[in-house]
Amino acid sequence: MDWTPLDINTPAERDAVCLALYHAGYTVRQRRRKDGNKTVIYIEYRRET
Repeated sequence: MDWTPLDINTPAERDAVCLALYHAGYTVRQRRRKDGNKTVIYIEYRRET
């Protein structure tokens, strides 16, 4: 199963969404990518089978 990315800018909102997804049975990870000169932090999630 593929990872689904979510772009959430605020760290507190990212943490809340990660926690909610984790409690709902999803595997969640935070990733970083370069977007020009800035680094974008985003989360990815997928359902464990």
